[in-house]
Amino acid sequence: ARLLIVLHHLVVDGVSWRVLLPDLAQAWQRVREGQHPELPPVGTSLRRWAHALHDEANNNTRTTELPYWLGSVDGPDPLLGRRALDPVIDVVDTLDYVWAEVSPEVTEALLTVLPGVFRSGAGDGLLAGLALAVATWRRERGVDESSLLVRLEGHGREEDAAPGADLSRTLGWFTTMYPVRLTIENTNINEALTAGPAAGTLIKTIKEQLLTIPDKGIGYGLLRYLNQETAPQLAPHPTGQIAFNYLGRFSTTDMPEHLRGLAWTQSPGTATTVATPDADMPALSVLDVNALVTEGRDGARLTARFGFPTGILSTQEVQELADLWCAALEALAEHVRQPDAGGLTPSDVPLVSVHQSE
Repeated sequence: ARLLIVLHHLVVDGVSWRVLLPDLAQAWQRVREGQHPELPPVGTSLRRWAHALHDEANNNTRTTELPYWLGSVDGPDPLLGRRALDPVIDVVDTLDYVWAEVSPEVTEALLTVLPGVFRSGAGDGLLAGLALAVATWRRERGVDESSLLVRLEGHGREEDAAPGADLSRTLGWFTTMYPVRLTIENTNINEALTAGPAAGTLIKTIKEQLLTIPDKGIGYGLLRYLNQETAPQLAPHPTGQIAFNYLGRFSTTDMPEHLRGLAWTQSPGTATTVATPDADMPALSVLDVNALVTEGRDGARLTARFGFPTGILSTQEVQELADLWCAALEALAEHVRQPDAGGLTPSDVPLVSVHQSE
């Protein structure tokens, strides 16, 4: 009693499924009632969007982002494992995986309480925990580095890149990938890991750094691949050994209320089903972290998959890092539930120029 739908990533991304499945449910509802399926029109086609991105890549306003992106990638990034990533040797067939998860209580604190008291995004706490975990993991191995160069993935539907675009019903692969350098040099790591005041300072620091990213990162790909003048300047710089992607929350509420009960929702127990790419495809990262929230019998639960080439990192090393990430998230969750947690950051008062201490 299941239907398997398979689409190549070239034509579908995570947001596309949230468009496609309600469409299928609505079409089936009309067919069942003996009517012809009629769906709302698509605002902007993928073809039109692709042409708009080519134009935007050569926009003078967009090229002013180049110093920001060069500043992100031009800095320290100590080796995580035994050697650097080799696309010839480190292929999909050599990858192994470690899974990590936190309790529904921690999930609720991270994705609901934390954004509320810190006026931040849902992913800010997850990245704060990752930066804290990696710094701790490196320190235990004699590497003192307070910054983390990480390649983030975003949904890529940044309509401001093409004024007038409407991508709310467009299917395709819009995903953006861009490098971000997260610095926690002024954070007391031990205090943060015990849910002390440093945990709040860390969240505020990461929040402000993420807010400096222009247009949620779409400009990096434009300048790296579609602008002939800026591409050679960005090409020599790696975008980080760690990739992080927060896929969001998947639940039955993704289906509009009037279409529930018609099936077309994800079957129980399939949330962690992942299609395996071709065995010879090069690995893109030394550590690839994909996080998502799924609904269970005991509530919503944050789960993450840590993928890594076994020629660079061992399962034990990655397990230790995954455990540190979970411990960091638990500490942040404990902190944000304290009565004095939260507070303003400079981005919350844009009409005046103040520093965090002020």
